[in-house]
Amino acid sequence: AQPQRGQQLTSQMMSNSINIIRQRIDKLGVSEPVVTQQGSNEIDIELPAVHDINQAAQIIVDTAIAFAAAQVQRGADIIGVGDAAASLIGPDLYVEHVLPWQQKLMAAIHDMPSPSGTPVKIKLHICGNITRLLPHLARSGADIVDIDWMVPLAEARRHLGPAITLAGNFDPSAVLLRSTPAAIRAAAADCVRQAAPPVALLRPWAANLD
Repeated sequence: AQPQRGQQLTSQMMSNSINIIRQRIDKLGVSEPVVTQQGSNEIDIELPAVHDINQAAQIIVDTAIAFAAAQVQRGADIIGVGDAAASLIGPDLYVEHVLPWQQKLMAAIHDMPSPSGTPVKIKLHICGNITRLLPHLARSGADIVDIDWMVPLAEARRHLGPAITLAGNFDPSAVLLRSTPAAIRAAAADCVRQAAPPVALLRPWAANLD
């Protein structure tokens, strides 16, 4: 979770979020759910009594939709959807078991009325090398897609088309941490050249559904 710009994430906010998520899951009739805080800003959900993948996915997506709605009502205009482990499976499994749930989640978020009247944007983050998934990500419903440094930006643009913003993508450790300002500028310029607009070199401020 990330607070809105200018706000600080507090332990009370995390505790309130955990309670809300637990109440939402309890209403779904799931027995023995485990909802715990991981680190300073992440929430881990375990459903030990659920053994059917589609039932688990339905519970997760319904909970994520409710969580996103609460954030939009508080003024968030970008919602980050984290599906970190999706890069560990192949395209066939992604299309069969992950993409339909991403589409359901993102369609629900796009339908949410924003207090400002501005359409809510969605940023999708999948960790690691998503090159094999690129042909299918444009159908997810995401407006912004994080592109990790090992994925060719030009290939990502080719598959995702001109309407989706690419966020990335030089190696933050090798370039941002260990190189010079001149090298950083050159790497940023190369990202823009490869991806062509729209491209975001810095992560947009967003509320994450990780």
